[in-house]
Amino acid sequence: MRAAEESRAYSPERRRYRRYPAQELGCKTAWLNESAREEDIELVNISAGGMCLETGRRLREGQQQGFRVWMQPPLGAAVVRSVVRWIRPVNGKFRVGVEFLESDKGWLGPEQEETRTSGLER
Repeated sequence: MRAAEESRAYSPERRRYRRYPAQELGCKTAWLNESAREEDIELVNISAGGMCLETGRRLREGQQQGFRVWMQPPLGAAVVRSVVRWIRPVNGKFRVGVEFLESDKGWLGPEQEETRTSGLER
């Protein structure tokens, strides 16, 4: 394999938005419009374009799901509509990656391109 091919083969994953550990930001999430207990979902990390969570609930790729996301002030809470992009089994639960489709706040979701990273950057 040539050096250029090797470089591409082993280059780090490229992401559009920086991910932030949920505990570091003091944020959490819950299912929207459902009576599921909070312990049914754990936010792993979040970015302006999506989030990773762990749940015992079986979801499917392509499924649309609403969430309420709470962040520390001054950001506060947001309601987001998202789509499941990937699912991996982890320790008897599922780790799920979701992409935000729209949000009622300027710091999450695709329609607020200019304010997206400024709200999450520290």
